[in-house]
Amino acid sequence: MIDLKERVFGGITAQQVFGSEPPPGELEGLFEAELRGLLAGLDSLDGPGLAGLKERQKGLDGEINGRPGAMALSQEKIRLYLRFSREYISRIEEKLGT
Repeated sequence: MIDLKERVFGGITAQQVFGSEPPPGELEGLFEAELRGLLAGLDSLDGPGLAGLKERQKGLDGEINGRPGAMALSQEKIRLYLRFSREYISRIEEKLGT
């Protein structure tokens, strides 16, 4: 089970994705800002670092999407998380050439 204080996307925590605060519109802005920062950081990583990052992010996706009771939580916020996470993973894969 994922710790609610765990960072799941840059500085965004699981609590922010599952909790009532911030509201979805505000969270989307946070995701956009974090994505820009995360993408900028990819240039400093090599192949093994990128591969490890990709696997970690995929694992977090499974934990966020498969959390017990997730259907009762804010689906809009979970969809936002998955949208930005998939974009991030896609960009990692581009850098890896996969």
